[in-house]
This record gives sequence, C-alpha cells and structure tokens, in this order.
Amino acid sequence: MGLAPTALIQLTTASRFRDLGMSVVPDEVITKVGPLTDAEWEFVRRHPERSAEMLGESPLFDQVRAIVAASHEHVDGTGYPNGLRGNDIPLGSRILLAAEAYLAMVFGRRYHQGDRPEDPLAELRTGVGTRYDGTVVDALATAVGRMPELAARAHAA
Repeated sequence: MGLAPTALIQLTTASRFRDLGMSVVPDEVITKVGPLTDAEWEFVRRHPERSAEMLGESPLFDQVRAIVAASHEHVDGTGYPNGLRGNDIPLGSRILLAAEAYLAMVFGRRYHQGDRPEDPLAELRTGVGTRYDGTVVDALATAVGRMPELAARAHAA
C-alpha cells in the first residue's frame, strides 16, 4: 500500500496493542455464554480507547494511539467506539480491521467457535463499503496471494 517505513513501524506496534484494553474486561463478560447486556457490550466497545490510553502519553505514540483507538471502526460509520467513517478512520486502523478479520476467519478465535467461511477473502469483499475499505481488501488479497501457505490454510479451514 506504499506505506513509509515509519508508518509500517507504527502499524506493527498498533497491531500488538490494539486489544490491550480487553485485559480489563471482566472474565465473566469475555467468557459469557449468550448475549451480552447493553452495559456489558458498552464496556467491551470502549476497549479500543482503553488500549490507546494504556500506551501512555508520549508523543512518539501519537499515531499508534490513533490507529489503536480506531481499529474497530467501519468505513460506513457503524463501528466503534466513535462511529468514524471512511477516510476519517486512519489507514492503519482500516488495515488492522481487515487483517484481523481475515486471520480470525482462517485461524478462528478461541472465544468464537463457529463455522469459518470457505473463502475468507470473498467474505471480506462482501463487507467492502460497509465494514472494510476496498483498497485495503485488495491489498490484503494481493499479500495473501504471495503467501501460498496462508492461502492454503484459508482453503483448508
């Protein structure tokens, strides 16, 4: 996607800390069987902001905090925590959202054991314009195509 080296470092750092705020969500909420209450869901929806706050106040992390805080926003404004839309969402956040969704579809999530889609990239493409940025999904598809072991894992899932 033509990111500068500094932007790649910021994105890598943000990817490591994007869900740090989930560490303060009570276990009974994370492991709850059945739907969350409105209050529980609101607490979970605030975790990106908590993750960003946990990175501290150093100006060196300004861009990383911005990426982390917006990493669950959707391009149509339906994401959380702030309902940002389109280019108001940092590019790094849009990249993390698509990459995390792809990996979850391929490898699953320990807390959500459902049917995984046969073609995760096709599944992402159905969300272009609502959840995902089309340019990001296209770049992800190109990257996956360059990693045959990951593409093979996706089709074996």
